[in-house]
Amino acid sequence: MPVRSRRGTPLLQVRADGRRLARVSDVDPGQAADGILGDAAVRPPEPGDGPGAAALRAVAAGLHEQGRREEPCGSNRNPYSSYFGFGAQFWCADFVAWCIDTSGDHDRHVAWGPPSAVRSITAWAVRDNLVVPAPARGDIFTYRNDAHCGLVTGSNGERFTTIEGNTTGRDGKTCWVAQHTRRVDETYYFVRWD
Repeated sequence: MPVRSRRGTPLLQVRADGRRLARVSDVDPGQAADGILGDAAVRPPEPGDGPGAAALRAVAAGLHEQGRREEPCGSNRNPYSSYFGFGAQFWCADFVAWCIDTSGDHDRHVAWGPPSAVRSITAWAVRDNLVVPAPARGDIFTYRNDAHCGLVTGSNGERFTTIEGNTTGRDGKTCWVAQHTRRVDETYYFVRWD
């Protein structure tokens, strides 16, 4: 029996090329993760209470947001920046901070200080020796040039899947919460924060 969402729609799509893709969003039921099954979550992870549980809760929160977008597209008006008291602005770091805070203590504060700056995440990670060589589910990834960030949802060693805010959706516009598959290389820092 196939796994189904709360709405009763299948959470797994089989493409013509045989790839099995996970559909993880009830916000946009047509949107599928772009990773091969195993790279992306069919269902959000069940975190428990052990080591890494906060990171898994953050990933689950992010996956539940997949398919949301800023309104209107191109405006940078989004609920993640608003949560921290900010107006329209670039919001990839606010999305990561929102996932961590709303799945944790809801105090509107994150360990790296100002939630809105990728450079703050990177500086904190380097300063506190949180950068790891390979991604794992729950890590934060940042571009080394501080241009963008997101959460890692899975990895197979060569590639990693993500959930990101203020990123390109299937319509080609950069205003979505969406998943992507990226190559593991020197472009990124991987931050093991939990």
